[in-house]
Amino acid sequence: MVDKFAKLGLVFCTENVKNPYHFVVCACCDCCCAMLRGLTRFEDKNKSATSKSNYIANVAQDLCKGCGTCQKRCVFHAITIENEKAFVDDQKCMGCGLCAVTCPTGAIKLHRVERSHIFENQFELMKKIYEENRATE
Repeated sequence: MVDKFAKLGLVFCTENVKNPYHFVVCACCDCCCAMLRGLTRFEDKNKSATSKSNYIANVAQDLCKGCGTCQKRCVFHAITIENEKAFVDDQKCMGCGLCAVTCPTGAIKLHRVERSHIFENQFELMKKIYEENRATE
Protein backbone atom coordinates (compact mmCIF):
# COMPACT_ATOMS: atom_id res chain seq x y z
CA MET A 1 0.00 0.00 0.00
CA VAL A 2 2.91 2.36 0.68
CA ASP A 3 4.10 2.10 -2.94
CA LYS A 4 0.56 2.53 -4.26
CA PHE A 5 -0.09 5.63 -2.13
CA ALA A 6 3.27 7.17 -3.05
CA LYS A 7 2.63 6.63 -6.76
CA LEU A 8 -0.74 8.34 -6.30
CA GLY A 9 1.12 11.38 -5.01
CA LEU A 10 0.20 11.10 -1.33
CA VAL A 11 2.76 12.47 1.12
CA PHE A 12 3.52 10.42 4.22
CA CYS A 13 3.70 12.57 7.32
CA THR A 14 3.11 12.57 11.03
CA GLU A 15 2.81 15.16 13.76
CA ASN A 16 6.15 16.60 14.71
CA VAL A 17 6.16 15.41 18.35
CA LYS A 18 7.88 12.70 20.42
CA ASN A 19 4.74 11.91 22.42
CA PRO A 20 3.63 8.41 21.37
CA TYR A 21 -0.07 9.33 21.53
CA HIS A 22 -0.52 11.12 18.22
CA PHE A 23 -1.09 10.27 14.56
CA VAL A 24 0.95 7.27 13.54
CA VAL A 25 1.37 7.97 9.82
CA CYS A 26 -0.92 9.76 7.41
CA ALA A 27 -0.90 9.51 3.63
CA CYS A 28 -2.00 13.03 2.74
CA CYS A 29 -2.74 15.05 -0.36
CA ASP A 30 -1.66 18.67 -0.43
CA CYS A 31 -5.15 19.91 -1.33
CA CYS A 32 -6.96 18.57 1.76
CA CYS A 33 -4.47 17.97 4.58
CA ALA A 34 -4.30 20.90 7.00
CA MET A 35 -0.66 20.18 7.86
CA LEU A 36 0.48 20.08 4.24
CA ARG A 37 -1.62 23.09 3.26
CA GLY A 38 0.14 25.04 5.99
CA LEU A 39 3.42 24.23 4.27
CA THR A 40 2.41 24.49 0.62
CA ARG A 41 -0.04 27.38 0.54
CA PHE A 42 1.62 29.67 3.04
CA GLU A 43 5.34 29.22 2.52
CA ASP A 44 6.25 31.78 5.18
CA LYS A 45 4.09 30.14 7.86
CA ASN A 46 3.67 26.84 9.69
CA LYS A 47 7.15 25.51 9.01
CA SER A 48 6.87 23.35 12.14
CA ALA A 49 3.45 21.83 11.35
CA THR A 50 5.11 18.64 10.21
CA SER A 51 8.77 17.81 10.40
CA LYS A 52 10.92 17.42 7.34
CA SER A 53 12.01 13.86 6.95
CA ASN A 54 15.66 13.22 7.61
CA TYR A 55 16.14 12.60 3.92
CA ILE A 56 16.77 14.90 0.97
CA ALA A 57 16.25 14.10 -2.68
CA ASN A 58 19.46 13.98 -4.68
CA VAL A 59 19.63 13.86 -8.48
CA ALA A 60 22.28 11.83 -10.33
CA GLN A 61 22.84 14.32 -13.15
CA ASP A 62 24.28 11.65 -15.47
CA LEU A 63 21.00 9.68 -15.27
CA CYS A 64 18.57 12.63 -15.39
CA LYS A 65 16.88 13.24 -18.75
CA GLY A 66 15.05 16.39 -17.64
CA CYS A 67 11.59 14.93 -18.32
CA GLY A 68 10.02 17.07 -15.56
CA THR A 69 8.04 14.25 -13.89
CA CYS A 70 9.70 15.00 -10.55
CA GLN A 71 9.00 18.72 -10.84
CA LYS A 72 5.30 18.10 -11.51
CA ARG A 73 5.00 15.71 -8.54
CA CYS A 74 6.80 17.88 -5.98
CA VAL A 75 4.07 19.58 -3.93
CA PHE A 76 6.73 21.61 -2.11
CA HIS A 77 8.10 23.20 -5.31
CA ALA A 78 11.59 22.04 -4.40
CA ILE A 79 12.55 20.82 -7.89
CA THR A 80 13.38 22.89 -10.94
CA ILE A 81 14.47 21.84 -14.41
CA GLU A 82 17.44 23.75 -15.80
CA ASN A 83 19.25 22.85 -19.01
CA GLU A 84 17.28 19.60 -19.19
CA LYS A 85 18.38 18.46 -15.71
CA ALA A 86 16.50 18.38 -12.40
CA PHE A 87 17.83 20.29 -9.41
CA VAL A 88 16.60 20.04 -5.80
CA ASP A 89 16.42 22.98 -3.40
CA ASP A 90 17.50 21.38 -0.11
CA GLN A 91 15.72 24.08 1.91
CA LYS A 92 12.34 23.35 0.30
CA CYS A 93 12.69 19.57 0.02
CA MET A 94 10.68 17.76 2.69
CA GLY A 95 12.18 14.38 1.82
CA CYS A 96 8.84 12.76 1.05
CA GLY A 97 10.18 10.80 -1.91
CA LEU A 98 7.33 11.48 -4.34
CA CYS A 99 9.90 12.49 -6.93
CA ALA A 100 11.97 9.34 -6.49
CA VAL A 101 9.21 6.73 -6.73
CA THR A 102 8.20 7.73 -10.26
CA CYS A 103 11.50 8.90 -11.77
CA PRO A 104 11.58 6.94 -15.04
CA THR A 105 15.40 6.77 -15.12
CA GLY A 106 15.95 6.21 -11.39
CA ALA A 107 18.01 9.42 -11.24
CA ILE A 108 16.51 10.59 -7.95
CA LYS A 109 17.32 8.90 -4.65
CA LEU A 110 16.76 9.99 -1.07
CA HIS A 111 19.86 10.52 1.07
CA ARG A 112 19.83 10.61 4.88
CA VAL A 113 20.53 13.95 6.58
CA GLU A 114 19.69 14.83 10.22
CA ARG A 115 17.79 18.10 10.03
CA SER A 116 14.50 18.09 11.96
CA HIS A 117 13.69 19.35 15.42
CA ILE A 118 11.05 17.14 16.99
CA PHE A 119 8.95 18.71 19.75
CA GLU A 120 8.36 16.94 23.07
CA ASN A 121 4.56 17.12 22.90
CA GLN A 122 1.60 18.63 21.03
CA PHE A 123 1.55 21.71 23.31
CA GLU A 124 5.10 22.72 22.35
CA LEU A 125 4.28 22.11 18.71
CA MET A 126 1.05 24.15 18.81
CA LYS A 127 2.84 27.00 20.59
CA LYS A 128 5.49 27.09 17.83
CA ILE A 129 2.86 27.01 15.08
CA TYR A 130 0.95 29.80 16.85
CA GLU A 131 4.15 31.89 17.01
CA GLU A 132 4.92 31.23 13.34
CA ASN A 133 1.39 32.24 12.32
CA ARG A 134 1.73 35.56 14.08
CA ALA A 135 5.30 36.36 13.05
CA THR A 136 5.81 39.54 11.10
CA GLU A 137 8.76 40.45 9.01
